[in-house]
Amino acid sequence: MVVDPTCQYSFAGIRSFGGGVFRSVEKSGAAFAYRELTRIRTGDLVYAKLMAWEGAIGTVPPDCDGCVVSPEFP
Repeated sequence: MVVDPTCQYSFAGIRSFGGGVFRSVEKSGAAFAYRELTRIRTGDLVYAKLMAWEGAIGTVPPDCDGCVVSPEFP
């Protein structure tokens, strides 16, 4: 999805070593440089490319449904 600088986005993060996906910060589209984000849904499997070697992978829980992640999360 293309970032709208006038919108607020709820980000999700992921903990290393199988710690799972969690709700992170909320930011305005004008507050970061990403041009595109990915919206995640309950049950999606996500991982952080930069931290995959340390087990930063998880299934999206219901409380993170609809959050967004940066392009570093395939």
